[in-house]
Amino acid sequence: EDHISLGGDFEGLNVTEVVYKDSSTVIAKINGALKRDTGVGRITISGKVLSSGKDATVDLTVKQDTESSHDLTDPDKGQTESQAIRMMK
Repeated sequence: EDHISLGGDFEGLNVTEVVYKDSSTVIAKINGALKRDTGVGRITISGKVLSSGKDATVDLTVKQDTESSHDLTDPDKGQTESQAIRMMK
């Protein structure tokens, strides 16, 4: 969890679990309330834990409901409790 940083729409969310599935797949469980509306969430894994030694970053499209604000921790409000993100190591 210490080797993953969140930015863009994911800024302020919490990384609650990280699973290194194999040599090429990382699953990060994140939750919290989306506070920004840039349309892009960024996840970066530090090169310190990757075989390449280089940071890996992925930008993901984030679509928010324009009628109301959703809390990712409340699945009854139309959002999932957490989001699993797979990235190449």
